[in-house]
Amino acid sequence: MSQTGQTITKCTFDLSDVDAFASRLVAHLEDGAWEAGLTTFALSHSDAFKAYVEEMQQSRPVGEHHHGLHEAYQEFVTLTDSMLNDFLVREGLGQADFVDLCKQAQESEANWSLIDALLSATEYQQFVGFMLDFMAEDEDTEPVVFDPPARSQDQIE
Repeated sequence: MSQTGQTITKCTFDLSDVDAFASRLVAHLEDGAWEAGLTTFALSHSDAFKAYVEEMQQSRPVGEHHHGLHEAYQEFVTLTDSMLNDFLVREGLGQADFVDLCKQAQESEANWSLIDALLSATEYQQFVGFMLDFMAEDEDTEPVVFDPPARSQDQIE
């Protein structure tokens, strides 16, 4: 069973065919739901994200992030997990097979960039970059500069 209680059936393709896996994953991500989910998430969190970043720059010690950023990141991970779980269920894949296939697909020049981006999408720093990039492209949002001050020599020692 998957995390959502859906029964996972037999895999719909040969597990040794990494290219078939990558093609199916690309098709799943390009069907519009993935991008729509990311856009909706970013739109609904950009104002709070901007406020968190501004507060960090004004009143937080260097290197300390606002807890709200981490909470938004956790929601992003949940969204990503949900989107990938839909793929796993549809394709009859278990999580371990998915991870193994992603690792194999990364070794192929044809697939590595997509898989790398997908796997890094749930890394905190990549998430922060995604949100900052989104806000920079959003015409209705003032640009946010995330440039924490460098540590002084006293802070390093």
